[in-house]
Amino acid sequence: MLLHTENISSSFGTTPPWPLSRGELSRAHSLSMYGGDYAVVAILLCALLFMATSFWIWRRVPRKRRSWRVLANTLAIFALLALALRPRWTSPADPATAVLLTSGAENYRAAPSYDSLQNAAYTFALPETQLKPNESSSYKIIPDLGYLHRHYPEVRHLHVFGYGLRDYDWQELEGVQITPHFAPLSPGFKQVYWPRELQLGQAFSIQGEAVCMDNAKHWVTLTDPGGERDSLALTLKRTPQFELQMRPRELGLHHYVLRLKSEEGRVLAEEYLAVHVQPPQPLRVLILESTPKFETKYLKHWAARELCRLAIRTTVSRERHRFEFINHPRLKLATIDAEVLEDFDVVMLDGPALETLSATERRALRSAMERKGLGVLLAADEVTLAPDQQNFSESKFFLPFRFEAFPDLEQRMVKAHWQHSPTQTPMAIPGEPFALLPTRDASALVTDEQDRTLALAVQRGQGRVGLSLLRETYRWILTGQPQWHASYWSHVFSELARRKAQHEAWALAVDKPICVDQPLALNLTTTNPLPFGIIKPPSAPADTLFLRQDEVEPRRWRGTYWPRETGWHEVATKWFYVYARENWRTWQQAAKIAATSRQAVRSNGRTSSSSSSTFTKTEIISPIWFFLIFLLSSTFLWLERKL
Repeated sequence: MLLHTENISSSFGTTPPWPLSRGELSRAHSLSMYGGDYAVVAILLCALLFMATSFWIWRRVPRKRRSWRVLANTLAIFALLALALRPRWTSPADPATAVLLTSGAENYRAAPSYDSLQNAAYTFALPETQLKPNESSSYKIIPDLGYLHRHYPEVRHLHVFGYGLRDYDWQELEGVQITPHFAPLSPGFKQVYWPRELQLGQAFSIQGEAVCMDNAKHWVTLTDPGGERDSLALTLKRTPQFELQMRPRELGLHHYVLRLKSEEGRVLAEEYLAVHVQPPQPLRVLILESTPKFETKYLKHWAARELCRLAIRTTVSRERHRFEFINHPRLKLATIDAEVLEDFDVVMLDGPALETLSATERRALRSAMERKGLGVLLAADEVTLAPDQQNFSESKFFLPFRFEAFPDLEQRMVKAHWQHSPTQTPMAIPGEPFALLPTRDASALVTDEQDRTLALAVQRGQGRVGLSLLRETYRWILTGQPQWHASYWSHVFSELARRKAQHEAWALAVDKPICVDQPLALNLTTTNPLPFGIIKPPSAPADTLFLRQDEVEPRRWRGTYWPRETGWHEVATKWFYVYARENWRTWQQAAKIAATSRQAVRSNGRTSSSSSSTFTKTEIISPIWFFLIFLLSSTFLWLERKL
């Protein structure tokens, strides 16, 4: 008899399946029981009971049936021990094929591939699978894949009907070949991407992919408490893509409603976009220009409207400047030093202005970028575009850009695009006859309709230096597209601006909706040697989240949180919304299909090496047999004493 001493709480006392070689088959039949401290206590108690009862039975008269009394007592004690330890019988088993019914498998019998699986050894169903009541005798309900792994180790090939399972569910089942038979997706939203945090007045776009019933015309609408804000007619495709835009009007935690409608106006799907709208953080911009520019006039109007703090120093003549301040207190700008630069997030200047700065001022500007994260935006002109004109100190630091020239053009008309740019087609505006070439430490800020870079940012220490090839962006205002002008400057300045110093920065994986009873990955960047998180649900007591330190970056910590209720949750100063299980139904179906497809690919490679092995099967011996042994032995001892 083999007695496994594993912890009873770890896997309910079962032994994991393993392939057996031919030489091990003769030793495959074995008897095992529950182990751990519970088994030790049960064995000790039964041993003490056996010794006490055996001593009493041996001494009792008459002695002619003493051997029978000892045998009956031994069987009774053994039966008690077996009832407590629940022994299991392990024997070799041939690989078996099974069917697993998941959500979406309601009509699995109608699937063309089901006819070839009529002789499958088992048919299992998960609790969330909605099947017909009259079919309950044809399948077995299992709680999860871990149950199948423990109790049916002979299953080596699993046919999955429905939408499948998530990635973390498949981790419980290894070494089994998976063949999926997917159900069609329900009408709804297969993918949707939107920012979870916004600043008041900041426009944001919602991009996604819908699943329609057929090739008929459909509508996607976006509404807030004030009514419908944007809508789009979908093309005649099964899974059309869409993009909507809106601008939040109030601070706080909000839900915006995204609906998919049929051509007749019937709502096919309705989901809520949870967004935390925060107070705007006004940008502090310093403009240094060598001559007055028409562009600056409209930038002043933009700064006043967006509540940005703007300071302008315009060179009038040699060593003479004109100063203007919008939403900013007056300060001395005759000399640019570290104290002046501390008051700003971005410095915008043209090539001649950069060239006429003193060497001390350029060193101060460079130091503020490298050490303090200051951003710099350069205008395209005869200095920034001509390397032979860049003969001043620090020129290689401030002008690391490479260009693709169009020598046959004096200017080119371009239609600019950037992240979260307005959805309407922009009017073409002039641009320099160049295209910026990407480098290893650079990122594109603005591109044209042919995906050539019009504005580029290069990392310089903690800050970034950018260059824009666009001319006369105020033309958007003059032609009735002021939203493009505002969006462009907000985007460029925000990308280059100095980042606020944070002692603790929480980050959430928000590439998908957060649902109840699904894992949420949280990351924390901090200098705290032993950090933890306090998560506040809507109504339940706060949860403490303990974190694990990153192996490479010691300031980065990560943890996994399993939300238990719907609603807004708070960790530190960050908010996130948890949806109910029935929300985002189509998205969850698509995620399960993708996870099951990945598992099928992995399983085909892992099971090829063990396809000819023999596996063990473990079965719990029914306790009724041990109860009968105990009952018969006890009855004999009672009757024998009466005789």
